Formats: sequence, C-alpha cells, structure tokens
Amino acid sequence: MLYVLLCMEGKSLSCELLSYFGCSPGIISTPGFVQQRAKLLVKALEHIFRKFSDSFHGDRLYRGFRLLAADGSDVQIPIDPTDEESYFSETPQRTHYNITKIAAL
Repeated sequence: MLYVLLCMEGKSLSCELLSYFGCSPGIISTPGFVQQRAKLLVKALEHIFRKFSDSFHGDRLYRGFRLLAADGSDVQIPIDPTDEESYFSETPQRTHYNITKIAAL
C-alpha cells in the first residue's frame, strides 16, 4: 500500500491503479483501495516523510524548513510498439506514441 502511494503521479485514483496494476483480473477497485488506505496510521506516513527529509544534508533552512522542489514531465520518445510500458494507442484515429516520465528533485 505504501509503495503504491509513493509511486503515484498525480492522476485520478482509478488511472493510478490501472497504471500500477495494469488491467489484471485481480486489480483492486477504487473504493477497495480507499478502504485499505484508511487503515494506514498517520504515524507511518509521518515516519516515511521524516526519513526522506532527513536524508538531505545541509543546514540552510527557510523559516525552519528545508525547501525542496520536484518537477515531473512526460517526454515523447521514438515510437516502439514492442515497448508495452511506454507505448500508447488510445484510438485508431490517433497517432501512436511512446512516452517516458522524468522527474527532477
């Protein structure tokens, strides 16, 4: 559950679940995911956040906080229908394409 939450990219929950689990028959439903997520303790997420924040060194703070910036982008790459992870084909009328995601922190 925590790994799925950390891998989310800001899309709708149903799109995130499809991206992570694919279209397998055993995919969790959106309401099922929400029910399981509700069982997580806030302290677990706080612990992960603190461990992540503590991994950055440096003593420059802004009002007591260490500022970080993250940017994610989609980049179109050469078309390769055999690369199932990055290949998209939404409708027969649209051009097929491959996209990779990049993130900078």
